[in-house]
Amino acid sequence: MAGQSLAMSRLVVVGAGVSGVSAAAAAVAAGATVTLLDQGRQPGGRLGLRRLPDGRPVDTGAAYLTARSDHFRAHVDDWRRVGVIAEWTDTIDVVDGDGWHRGVPGPMRWAAPAGLRGLVEHDVATLVERSGVVAEQTRVVAVLPDATGVNVVAAPWPTAPAPDSAPATSPIPAGEPPQVTYRADGVILAMPGPQARRLGPAPGPDYEPVISVWAGYAHREWRAFAAAFINDHPILGFLADDGSRRGDGAAVLVAHTTADFAAAHLDDPDGAHGPVLAAVAEVTGWGGEPSVSGVMRWGMARPIATETAPFGWCGDRVAVCGDSWHVAAGERSRVESAWLSGRAAGSALAGLDTR
Repeated sequence: MAGQSLAMSRLVVVGAGVSGVSAAAAAVAAGATVTLLDQGRQPGGRLGLRRLPDGRPVDTGAAYLTARSDHFRAHVDDWRRVGVIAEWTDTIDVVDGDGWHRGVPGPMRWAAPAGLRGLVEHDVATLVERSGVVAEQTRVVAVLPDATGVNVVAAPWPTAPAPDSAPATSPIPAGEPPQVTYRADGVILAMPGPQARRLGPAPGPDYEPVISVWAGYAHREWRAFAAAFINDHPILGFLADDGSRRGDGAAVLVAHTTADFAAAHLDDPDGAHGPVLAAVAEVTGWGGEPSVSGVMRWGMARPIATETAPFGWCGDRVAVCGDSWHVAAGERSRVESAWLSGRAAGSALAGLDTR
């Protein structure tokens, strides 16, 4: 659908997660003027972050990232040079019905001293400062293409901003602030397909939920490990030692549930707290009581299917990108696939013929 002759002068990217910020950077590099819209308190999307009472960050969304493609490895090197990312581990253990097994070394998993969300925050700040990208916190409620462009209708939050795990789009209740319309030559919806479909027809698979529970303890008495995949467990799917991940040795664990368990607790995520901590005690063999803990609900955590195409089209002027796209056959979605998908969408939309 992309034309060949003119760079787009106005592009709106909806969603400031990994794919959205990558799309904005690619579009700017191709000559477009970009407005980046997101309803969250901070950019980052599903790179969830919570803080302990002393301010220490805890990753509650994506657990780590890997870098396999040349383009993404180069970007990870950029992050490493400015000190926002660090190597974590190449070995993740496995827990199954036969017990706890030491994992086989694999690709390096990268983590971030200030939390993975800091990677996106760094990129947004760089785009705003050096490339003139306009980044605004607002809630997009309609994307309306016409013959010459696209109207993006948004409504600012009336009071408190949405929680980090809230949908990227939602209808406007009566009595809220007046709508604002952004006029664009094209729009990139950097979000899961189900969220994009709230704005109109959009391709992409459905997503499954996850609930993450984080817990800080007075001291650590569990086995030494970086992280573990939990197989065939009714509650747990993944467990990370956040002190290992952060590199400070803090006694903090983060557990991610199975999709089935999360689906049964989406309406009452706090009800998952006790069962998850009990499951963590069962798996680790240590049942200490946390001094601080919390729950994070992710209604759209992982795509249930993936696409090899770099991104999807929702018409001639609107594209959707994210972690379900740009995934090689037989592979899983990753932070890297989200970044590559956004990069491809940004380059393509910036190259559309504005006539």
